Amino acid sequence: MVKILDKKTNITTDYQLDLTGTYQVKNLIGVIAALKLITENGFIINENDIQKGLSNVIKLTGLLGRWQTISEKPLVICDTGHNEDGIKEVLHNLSLYSYKQLHFVLGVVNDKDISSILKLLPKEAVYYFTKASVPRALPESELKLKAEEFELNGNAFATVKDALNAAKEKSKANDLIFVGGSTFVVADVLAI
Repeated sequence: MVKILDKKTNITTDYQLDLTGTYQVKNLIGVIAALKLITENGFIINENDIQKGLSNVIKLTGLLGRWQTISEKPLVICDTGHNEDGIKEVLHNLSLYSYKQLHFVLGVVNDKDISSILKLLPKEAVYYFTKASVPRALPESELKLKAEEFELNGNAFATVKDALNAAKEKSKANDLIFVGGSTFVVADVLAI
């Protein structure tokens, strides 16, 4: 449940979101502002329809991979955050969990400067460098070499499936496995 205060009317409205991750509150504020502008321009949007839509985004749109839990034992979470701001949100959300060891299945695309995200990633995590099944994917061996420049250590795996399986094999009951770095990596993990 998310509470949003309209500062003009001083009215607080509760919203139930099916999308998780703390950054969804920021997104919700933008959605509410856009809906307000639309209604001010003559469109009629019922509050019940807004509530229904926001609580069923995944069902209505098919949007997946936004701070999505894909397994409980072990705890496996994926997110499509793939740039500096997205990785900051991922790290903030990870900080809200208790776990003994973080396992990070990471893949990126080959046409972006990844230094800005690699410098943010936790050095104490165990990394499983991989590449998504798309032509834009940076080869896992290149990602591993680049990540080592930032003291991020782990092994390289040819597929997201292989990387996730290795993370599951090495993880213990109190560990957390995160999968991300690219929308394509998340798509591959959700297809498993």
